[in-house]
Amino acid sequence: MARAKVEVILPTIEEERGQISWRVSLLALALIPISAYWMARRGQDGIMSLGVPPVVFVFLLALFNFPFARWLKRFALTQADLAALWAMLAVAAGIACEWGEAPGLTGFLVWFDNPANRYRELILPYVPSWMVHDYKDALEAFFGGRRPYDLYRPDHLMAWLFPFLGWSGLIITLVFLMLCLLLLLAPRWLEQERLSYPIATVPIYLSHDGWASKLLSNWRFWFGFFIAAIYDTVYGLVFWWRGQISQAWKGIDISQFIINRPWNVIGWTPIPLLPFMIALSYFIPADMAFSGVFFFWFRKFQQIVASALGHDVVPLWGGMAGAARVPYLTEQSVGAMVALFCVYLWHTRSYLVNLMGRGTGDEGRGIGTNLKNKQWRPLLKFGLFGLIVGFISLFAFVWSMKSNTAFLLLYLIVFLAISTAIAKIRAQIGPPIHEFAFMGANRWFIDLLGAERLGDRVVTIMGYLYFTHRIWRSHPMPQMADGFKVVHEAKALDMRFVAAMIFAIVLGAMAMYWARLQAGYIWGSGAPWGYAGWIMEWRNMKEPNYTAAAFGVGGALFTLLLVWLHNRFPFLSLHPAAYALAMNFGIDYCWFPMLIAGLAKTAIVRYGGQRTYHALVPFALGIIVGEYVTGSVWSWIWIVTGKPTYSFSIN
Repeated sequence: MARAKVEVILPTIEEERGQISWRVSLLALALIPISAYWMARRGQDGIMSLGVPPVVFVFLLALFNFPFARWLKRFALTQADLAALWAMLAVAAGIACEWGEAPGLTGFLVWFDNPANRYRELILPYVPSWMVHDYKDALEAFFGGRRPYDLYRPDHLMAWLFPFLGWSGLIITLVFLMLCLLLLLAPRWLEQERLSYPIATVPIYLSHDGWASKLLSNWRFWFGFFIAAIYDTVYGLVFWWRGQISQAWKGIDISQFIINRPWNVIGWTPIPLLPFMIALSYFIPADMAFSGVFFFWFRKFQQIVASALGHDVVPLWGGMAGAARVPYLTEQSVGAMVALFCVYLWHTRSYLVNLMGRGTGDEGRGIGTNLKNKQWRPLLKFGLFGLIVGFISLFAFVWSMKSNTAFLLLYLIVFLAISTAIAKIRAQIGPPIHEFAFMGANRWFIDLLGAERLGDRVVTIMGYLYFTHRIWRSHPMPQMADGFKVVHEAKALDMRFVAAMIFAIVLGAMAMYWARLQAGYIWGSGAPWGYAGWIMEWRNMKEPNYTAAAFGVGGALFTLLLVWLHNRFPFLSLHPAAYALAMNFGIDYCWFPMLIAGLAKTAIVRYGGQRTYHALVPFALGIIVGEYVTGSVWSWIWIVTGKPTYSFSIN
């Protein structure tokens, strides 16, 4: 019997398409450096899933664009323009925020070297030469400050040039590879799986019709906006008049009432009262929100059990930054992330096989056979070609590190896999923050192989690649994933958007380095937080820790079990992505807002229906935008004057 041939046709983007104009590039050229400096001086505004600068700039442009969109359409920005601009600012701000340690890492080993720490002797020889420099006058200006114009002296520019090119080039290469991966996954995530992208709800509404038409004309939006604005204005003024203010208003820490072991090992357990987080959590699917809350307390339960069994449990971090300790939460996080990536890969296998091609002759499933629609074809072809070019560039950077090239390349590939998993979690759950503090494959490799087998140079380089393990809050890949959704809603997901994103990635990486340098030359800069100590601690973990590695494997297996349970019993609020999110620090900030929003959303839908839920969406958006706009005013007072001001953020 002859086999039937099944041809997989990718979904079709709507024919009526938006056009991204040249004005977007000019706006991005002006706003990306401003955003980068904003992040260099006030990083708190970029550590949430939804960064402040992109929201504020797009909202202000929507207001400015209102009269043009209504009466002078020829000169108005379109929905596609604002959507693309938000995506560009989001990825650039993401790079500039917590990927901005590079200038500090460039010089701190030399500047802070002393007989006690012996950085020059113990660490510097193992760092690739293009990552550092030792020109003392430039380092003095950067770390000491008060020399803003010396950055542009020829000798200072030359001192920073090669580290600038090296760090920027590596970051551009990695983020470009992320862009290419998202291009290949876009049809699957956007039109086959139809992921919810909760965070993207905000920029979709802000960019609608080019002037946020569903918000600016809605009284519920302005009601929420002014409530939030008054709230943050009052607290900001109190902070300003007193010079400081207790952070207790952000939530009560219930651990202060628990003093007996083993219960007190739960550590910092706040009940956060953050309006913007409650509003953001309103867009999270209720079952996802309840899953996050459940696994947050499951993490605390593990710490209590470990302490009761006699283990030395660190109450807050669980050993995340330093040596691994029971219950090995970092290892569980890494294992869960790798397992999720494998599950996503497995679920996407038929799509990828038909995309990449299989068989020969009549059974071929190549790009030319399957990519029938004219909108997706250039995007997918560029994604495939870009992966090849990107990996060649990545290989060149890794080879220039003059270490174990194959292992470091594998390490960065695992980093890209974890990044993809986090982007998928962002698209599925949309948590207000995805911190994953100190979570990276470096720790799992050290646990499995031991630092002695890896070698001091490999361990040092992994530590210096700070964005692969330090923190994942402003990670650019989830930002880009939301950007794809926002632009797709504007019917402008085409090669112009790809070109705009490449422009934003390149300019964002360069602006990040410049902004950190300029801020340092003006205000001074401290040493990057803890990196030298962590590197030395990791290098001292000479022997493998098979127990810690086993917990990583256990985290992966438990994730696979949760996947099976979620598919078999979908009514259970036990989503595997929530387990991966909750095993690490970060959900501590938003578990209570997620609980409040989940309960409120459930009650609203049950008793008021979908109509009532959608009617309250503008109110939630008003709370978010009101806090962001008011908070940005306080931020810029700090940036300009140097005097500390109130922050509505988590820190």
